[in-house]
Amino acid sequence: MSLSVDVHIDLDGSSVEARLEVEAGEIVVLLGPNGAGKTTLLRGIAGLLGPCGEVSVEGRAMDGPRTFVRTEDRRIGVVFQDLLLFPHMTVEKNIVFGARSSGATKTGARERAANTIDDFDLRALAGSLPRSISGGERQRVALARAFAGRPKVLLLDEPFAALDAASRVEIRTMVALHLHTFAGPTILVTHDPLEALVLADRVVVLERGRIVQEGTPDDLRSRPRSSYVASVVGINLFHGVATGGRIETGGATLVAATEIDGEVFAAVHPRAVALYRNRPEGTPRNVWRAA
Repeated sequence: MSLSVDVHIDLDGSSVEARLEVEAGEIVVLLGPNGAGKTTLLRGIAGLLGPCGEVSVEGRAMDGPRTFVRTEDRRIGVVFQDLLLFPHMTVEKNIVFGARSSGATKTGARERAANTIDDFDLRALAGSLPRSISGGERQRVALARAFAGRPKVLLLDEPFAALDAASRVEIRTMVALHLHTFAGPTILVTHDPLEALVLADRVVVLERGRIVQEGTPDDLRSRPRSSYVASVVGINLFHGVATGGRIETGGATLVAATEIDGEVFAAVHPRAVALYRNRPEGTPRNVWRAA
């Protein structure tokens, strides 16, 4: 199973444009600041915003020039930030609903729900209503409901945003375990860099509705391509113009290790910075006097 996305979404005066391929079993974390368009992109993929470009799962078009498959027929599991559990249904019935939504019979849905309840360690809560359980437990129920529908694709929108610090670690560990057993593509939205670095096979960074960088967590750490990405991974990033290895940044001059010309980004890791009481001896390439 694979997911292919090429969409243009105009919504409330802003736009999101993205081309994205997610392979079977791959976990892509969509990272970006608030207002970057992450949730909008997820809703577009799920079909919740109407036709918005091209979306295909396993090569089957869900959204295209002549095709629009309704959300409920896409076999895409979505866990929303506010979870959207049915408040009048017990934990068990919420999960049965997930199974029924994929076309299972009543008997088949109950059997599948029972197995999913055990997988997510929810047996003791099966008869409880959502309002009577904790935020972390509700998060487990929402994820279990999505899995019970046997989706071909999973979309998770800020799944840990409403949790306290202690619950966050526990639920993140549980989610990671289940995601790594899921055979389909997964997109997880967050603005928390730790979640991205811990969970992702690949990170896609969205800023102002556009993809500005993508790669493994190590790629982002070693070669940030925007000030936001640099701040996320804790690296100083300078933008300037290089001539023969000398980089003019508008506020300082940097000397690169190799000759390079043109517009560049220069990344300086905090571990590469040293402080001296007196001017250092030797041949450091870059020495700045501090006030």
